[in-house]
Amino acid sequence: MLPEKKLSSQQIYRGRAVNLHLDTVEKPSGKKATREVVEHSACIAAV
Repeated sequence: MLPEKKLSSQQIYRGRAVNLHLDTVEKPSGKKATREVVEHSACIAAV
């Protein structure tokens, strides 16, 4: 599986326990996609 290339990142919310941001990525096929990312001090999840 080839990695996606991050083109940009927009911070939506920054708090003490959680940060939210939108990443625009380019897939190996050349198509662009948006990733909704939740960061927590103990873990990270992409939705």
